[in-house]
Amino acid sequence: MNFETFSGATSQILTSNGYKLSYNMLVNYRICDTFSTEKRHLGLAGFYPGIYNMYQTTINIFCVLIETGQLIFTLAFVAVHWSNMIKLSETLLFSMTQIAFLSKLFNYMIKKQNCVKIELMLSDPLFTDISADQRDIFNNNISSVNRVAYIYRILCFFAVLLYGLFPFLDTATEGKVYPIPCLFPFNPDNYYTPVYLAEILSIAIGAWLNSTIDIFFCIMITVGKSQFEILSNKIGETTHHIENHSLTEKLLKSCIKYHQGLLRYNTLVEITFSDGIFVQFLCSVAVICLTGFQMLIIEIQSVQFFSLLVYFSCMMFQVAIYCWYGQLLMEKSDAVTSACYEIDWHRASTKNQKMLITIKERVKKPVIMRAFGFFELNLATLMKILKSSYSYFAVLQHLYTNV
Repeated sequence: MNFETFSGATSQILTSNGYKLSYNMLVNYRICDTFSTEKRHLGLAGFYPGIYNMYQTTINIFCVLIETGQLIFTLAFVAVHWSNMIKLSETLLFSMTQIAFLSKLFNYMIKKQNCVKIELMLSDPLFTDISADQRDIFNNNISSVNRVAYIYRILCFFAVLLYGLFPFLDTATEGKVYPIPCLFPFNPDNYYTPVYLAEILSIAIGAWLNSTIDIFFCIMITVGKSQFEILSNKIGETTHHIENHSLTEKLLKSCIKYHQGLLRYNTLVEITFSDGIFVQFLCSVAVICLTGFQMLIIEIQSVQFFSLLVYFSCMMFQVAIYCWYGQLLMEKSDAVTSACYEIDWHRASTKNQKMLITIKERVKKPVIMRAFGFFELNLATLMKILKSSYSYFAVLQHLYTNV
């Protein structure tokens, strides 16, 4: 996909700030196109802010109702089978996944207008007017996150597929088998086909929207990460003009404005998604633990085991990408400090040296994404989640073997 247009074709470019750059060609990079796929997916379901029609409104209400209904019926099953550890653990892992998904979805629905603000912010020439080298930074990072998104979507597809096939391939269970254990106010065996299709549709819609929100956030983080790389690049480029004091001053002022814009952007992204991610992290501990426990007590040769294995991979992948991209953002924002020290600051004027000190002080604290101001999105948090999951898994295993 082509994300940019050329804003000049000569070796000497006049920027919007009024000074000339002769070392590279500027391009206008359409940053909002980087998450156009996620916008289409969310718009198709009626969740992206914009012009709504009757079709989108109907789909929106239908998705909310079927996903909420699934949670209610699984929680009813949990309440009835509370004393049965095997059935309880099997149903709880679906319930916790659904709670995390609906929390993210409702949080997004409440704050989705922030996406319009983010698009307006990213359309500012402050962000879009970049050099060809800086454009390549964007392209490489977006290509990388798109490959990760592709793998994630494939995992989700196979998880839905296996849970759809499981009722027909399971020969160990007597009677009619359903993809998800639920308690209905009627006998589902009398309406097996509609109930089966409703459960599979619910799983498919949940996997589709859940993965879309996850990927949407990761792309937003990647955009922020790329911008910090570009900021480091901009600061490094000032060393070519360090003895031209007036030009250096303009370049440094531009870097300060760019950094202020980056802080506003990342703050808005955190406000938009952090509450839902907080619930996701809390539920992920239980889901990973319960899925591992179910895999322990089910025969390895069974179809259900492979279904749980793919499901487990999806859950691990989901929490890992949040922490991984949060870690990358933190590292790239922290690297701006190093970029300040690498330029020939001793050749600058006293005024520009003071400005450099100001920039160093402002970028000294790295940008850290947080979930509800509590969980930091980094690899340390990922390890805490895995350790907590294993601890609860060990407790469940001990209780099960001693029953």
